[in-house]
Amino acid sequence: MIDLHQEFIAIVKAFDRQGISYAVCGGMAMAAHGFPRATVDIDLLLPLDHLEQARSCLKQLGYGHESGWMAFAGGGVRIFRMVKLDPAAGDFLIVDLLTAADDLAGVWEQRQRQETPEGLIWLVSRSGLIAMKRGRGSKQDLADIEKLEGSADEH
Repeated sequence: MIDLHQEFIAIVKAFDRQGISYAVCGGMAMAAHGFPRATVDIDLLLPLDHLEQARSCLKQLGYGHESGWMAFAGGGVRIFRMVKLDPAAGDFLIVDLLTAADDLAGVWEQRQRQETPEGLIWLVSRSGLIAMKRGRGSKQDLADIEKLEGSADEH
């Protein structure tokens, strides 16, 4: 069985070692902002000019399957999906690479460094995460926005 947390740590450490700029977003970012919830993938925002290096790094970590480009939010958000398979366990893990261009350029500019038990990671800001989730607008995203905005009101 593929361990999501171990894979996450391995990826961000490898990206840091190789000088690949990134910012954690999605469910892992929710947890880093104090709202852990179930998630089944790893979402990373990165500059387009770091995509090839990120793909190469992920391939070295066993993410040998790629879906290619997908577009969301009317094409303003582009995602490149990579998948690691564990055939023996019948398991897989998805890493979505979102490019920090067009609709996400402002989110990228607000990324921040955060201390974790495993070391420093780059993370989208709370306001950046809200903006990303507004753009997608799924039920889960709307619930996440409510938590993020509610906690901001408490500070």
